Amino acid sequence: MGTSLAQWGPEMKLHLGCGSRILEGFINVDARLSGNVMVDDVKTLSLFKLGSVDLIYACHVLEHVCRHERSSVLDRWCGILKLGAVLRVAVPDFEKVIHLYQDGVPLENLIGFLYGGQDYDLNFHHYCWDFQSLERDLKNAGFTSV
Repeated sequence: MGTSLAQWGPEMKLHLGCGSRILEGFINVDARLSGNVMVDDVKTLSLFKLGSVDLIYACHVLEHVCRHERSSVLDRWCGILKLGAVLRVAVPDFEKVIHLYQDGVPLENLIGFLYGGQDYDLNFHHYCWDFQSLERDLKNAGFTSV
């Protein structure tokens, strides 16, 4: 079925890589069509104009982007956000994964954080961050308050 941009009012909030988790009040974007999901590539977000988005929520999406494309993806996300808008991003924290392992959590319980679920073609992780490296990548893309 999908959804269209025409139904959205003045505030545009994107939920990227939503899968089956539909958030009320958001344009739910995913590479795979299901329910009220807008199909678009989260790397390009070709359906959205520069300076048109109020908020991007990308929870466990960025690590699915090829490491060589991460800078251009963050540049694009920064570009479609309005001045002063917000990016909420969550990625697996490599430092925390290491600490869990050192604290005795079995490796097989941590593999998904590093490599993704791998239950379909797009569910693979291509990069990982700790806070400092994510902060660096975000600032390089033009985000100012990290």
